[in-house]
Amino acid sequence: MMHRIKAILLFMVVILSGCLGRTDSDTTVRMTLPEQKVVTPDKVEIQFVIRDRFGQPNEIFLRGEPVTFDYQITNNGTQDLKYQLTHPAHDISITQSDKLIWSPFHDMVFLQVVISGVLKSGERLDFTKVWNGLDLEGNQVQPGQYLVQPSLTIFIQDGMLAEPEAQSLWIN
Repeated sequence: MMHRIKAILLFMVVILSGCLGRTDSDTTVRMTLPEQKVVTPDKVEIQFVIRDRFGQPNEIFLRGEPVTFDYQITNNGTQDLKYQLTHPAHDISITQSDKLIWSPFHDMVFLQVVISGVLKSGERLDFTKVWNGLDLEGNQVQPGQYLVQPSLTIFIQDGMLAEPEAQSLWIN
């Protein structure tokens, strides 16, 4: 476990050093991280729900209506589960025709912090983001179909959780 944490921290240092103004194009850094297995423990339920302004699951929204994205990771087993996550533990990419329209953490650089905890039997981790319907330039998006791709960076027991599947939403 410590080897995995050290590898993650080293990776973050390399990434941050690349974001701090280094422009030497002759410098190449190659790094191999240990392979992470993707798991979904039998008793862990992962849900990604798109909700309307009333808190109801929905996939059709009016232009300008807020869209809420909820991640829920529930331990339905009888055993407590250890977890680790990095900040941000979740992200969302909204695309249309393979073009990125919005992501809550777009162009942000984070100092990666590893947080450890225990997800007790019957407990749930919740992550929520709200999208106001604006694109990355601050313009209201046009009516149409959009693809929502959620992602997680959370490890439960000995592997990384499987990511929720992409979903479509429509703006009218």
